[in-house]
Formats: sequence, structure tokens, C-alpha cells
Amino acid sequence: MKQMSDQVRTELLGRRLEAARLLEAGLSQAEVARRLAVSRQAVSRWSRAVRMGGIAALDKSPSFGRPRMLNEQQLSELSAHVTSMWRLTSSKLCDTIENLFGVDISLSSAGRIGRLIAERKEAAAASPLAVAKKIQPGRVI
Repeated sequence: MKQMSDQVRTELLGRRLEAARLLEAGLSQAEVARRLAVSRQAVSRWSRAVRMGGIAALDKSPSFGRPRMLNEQQLSELSAHVTSMWRLTSSKLCDTIENLFGVDISLSSAGRIGRLIAERKEAAAASPLAVAKKIQPGRVI
């Protein structure tokens, strides 16, 4: 699963904030939609979000697609469990998930979960905190 880049997220939020500013200035939803090159329905959604939750509501993007089969706690537990497995295949991951959580998933879902776990481990390994933990006290670099 691909995550939206920070730059794209910032640009989209900027567009929504600009729409809120234009609506506050008295422009119609149709005019705001034309100026920002978006659909009138999108402007209507953003306007409703501002009315219901204020400007902060524009920063919350909805989740699309089917909900995950495993929650964050289960993913963390699974990640800790599979680090001891030398060669992790989708089939082994399916069996492990079923044994640990009683959830029956497809091979393709297991592959996505495996990639997600791997991406999170790589990101954690690349974080400055992880690098600092590797540096031993008294060691000159």
C-alpha cells in the first residue's frame, strides 16, 4: 500500500484551506470550484467539514477501501513475531496470522502485510533514533 507523500498531502491541504478562505470571502461553491479546478462536490464536502469541525477538519482525509484485517496492535505483535523467521513467505505469513489471531487472509493480503511490515522496519532502521542506538558510548566515529 502506498502512502501519500508529505508534499502531495501539503498541496492538497493548501487547496482545501484556500477553498475555505474563498468561501469565507463570499464566493459561491461553483466559483471556488472553478478557481481551484476541482469539482463543486469537493468544495461542498470541504465547506461542510469546516462547518462541522472547523478548519482543522480539512486536515483529516477519509480512508478509502476495505478496512484492514489486522489492527495496529496486531501488526506490531506480528512484526515482533516474524523477525525470528528466516525466510518469510506469504504462505507462512498466512499460517502465522491464522495461528496468532484466528484471521483467515488470502495470499495477496499476506503479501501486502509482509511488505508493510518490511517498509516499517526499514523506516525505523533509517530513523535518527535508530542510528543513535547503534552508536556505542565512547566510540569515536
